[in-house]
Amino acid sequence: MPKVSIVIPIYNVKDYMSASVQSAVDQTEPEIEIILVDDGSTDGSQRLCDQYAEMDSRITVIHKVNGGLSSARNAGVAAAKAPYILLLDGDDYLHERAVERLLEVSLLYPSDIVQFQYTEVPEVVKLPDLMEVKVEVQANTAEEAFRYLYRWGGVCASGCTKLFRKKLLEKIPFESIRHEDEMWCTRAFPNDLTITYIPDVLYGYVMRPGSIIHSQFNRSRMDDVLKVKEERLKTLSMLGFSKVEALEWNQLFTTIFVLYREAKQADDKKSQDDIAVYLRRTIKLCKNGIRGRMKVFYYISRLNVQIALEIYSLYWSIRR
Repeated sequence: MPKVSIVIPIYNVKDYMSASVQSAVDQTEPEIEIILVDDGSTDGSQRLCDQYAEMDSRITVIHKVNGGLSSARNAGVAAAKAPYILLLDGDDYLHERAVERLLEVSLLYPSDIVQFQYTEVPEVVKLPDLMEVKVEVQANTAEEAFRYLYRWGGVCASGCTKLFRKKLLEKIPFESIRHEDEMWCTRAFPNDLTITYIPDVLYGYVMRPGSIIHSQFNRSRMDDVLKVKEERLKTLSMLGFSKVEALEWNQLFTTIFVLYREAKQADDKKSQDDIAVYLRRTIKLCKNGIRGRMKVFYYISRLNVQIALEIYSLYWSIRR
């Protein structure tokens, strides 16, 4: 019985997936299974998946109709045999001792999630050597989990920087939406999970052109981003976490202005108009004061939304 199932969604990453799969194969902990989920690839990735499975008995391949990242992850989780799940994108890679370290921490500090660090790299490079086991903090309540999410930012939102109990991902699967990791955290954290945070850099995120996170502005992405933000605000308000909710209001206002700037750069006038309408509505709903740099744009927006959006776009064009 494997101790950890490494789930790797694969979609048209033929030129990048070898490093990803090999980093799973090369784990110092041998009692693992590797599940390659071919999400309807058309570039030859699907054949590479089958070739890897022929070379290593720990590798299982699932071929499925394209359904997106969340669909692929959920399919991998459903097929997994181990009590723990580790997610790995098909163009990134793991530290060779990642599974070994995460199991070590799980034994010392039983958790629903072990949260670790990642590093952004332009290409595959050796990740830092690991030192002795160290725990930065442990969250045991929903409020602590959300608070640490805002304190440490994107690394704590990512699904690829966590060792999950399989039962947790079965109970709360990923939703088919952009920013699915943010949505998952919003849905999962109210369950008062035990999350252990460690400083180890166990994941290499390869910043390649064309990756999902670097895709250009489009309306569908905008709608999904705002949906995730609205769900987070609704959840925090329901839980009564006013201080954390204030942080999310700040993030929402920043997101609105960034989306407008991106829509303007893409010359998408319909989206620009819709964002202005959305900002007017958001100002009326905001119950928490906006802080920091966005405070200026917030007050300008209360006077004139369109002027505030244009000033923000001009501000960032000058900074560039």
